Formats: sequence, structure tokens, C-alpha cells
Amino acid sequence: MPVTDLAASASANRTDDEVWTPKVCAEFLHVHLATLARWRSECRGPRYLKIGPKSVRYRPEDVREWLADNVTDPKSLR
Repeated sequence: MPVTDLAASASANRTDDEVWTPKVCAEFLHVHLATLARWRSECRGPRYLKIGPKSVRYRPEDVREWLADNVTDPKSLR
């Protein structure tokens, strides 16, 4: 399944307990996997879950909340 289909299916068919892999999250946000990894190391970006020592997952509602919290109104920057 192409990556774009993964994000679309993750958005359309999600349940309350669904989590996204970093690959699906990166596709949803239109950023590289390395960008998500860097954000995690810099304590930036959307909240994520650590499952074991190496597995990372993102809850779709956390990603959407992070996006909403980062909306900038250009008029407010003047």
C-alpha cells in the first residue's frame, strides 16, 4: 500500500484507540521521517507514545491538536 494511502486510510478508518506509525504521521503532516525524529529529540512536534525502548506511535487526536495549536494568524505578527 502506498504511503499516501496509509495516511488516508488512517484518517478515514480510525478508531479511538488507533495509533499511527511515524511513517503514517510523517505522511499526514507532509514531512520527512527524519523531521519527526528530530522534533522528538528536540522536544518539539506532536505528542507521541513510547512503546518499549524503540517503538514510537502517534495518536491521531494528538497530531491534530498539535496542528490546531500551531496555527498562526499573519495579521497578528504585524
